[in-house]
Amino acid sequence: MGKDIYDVAENMIRNNPNFKNNPKAQQILQIIHNRDDKAGVELANQFLQDNGMTREAGIQQAMRLFGFNNN
Repeated sequence: MGKDIYDVAENMIRNNPNFKNNPKAQQILQIIHNRDDKAGVELANQFLQDNGMTREAGIQQAMRLFGFNNN
């Protein structure tokens, strides 16, 4: 069975030593592992609010982070 986006994200986070002892990363891993879309959206919205970002700015930042261009 092929990997889906959840598996890719979970593996990226699990294999990154910067996340190993990070409680927020553990919360994200649990959300991804449970495939809990609602909790993921709530967490993303909280992150945006905490950082004073619009949804659009957050999407643009994530696209840059992961090397995607929207051109």
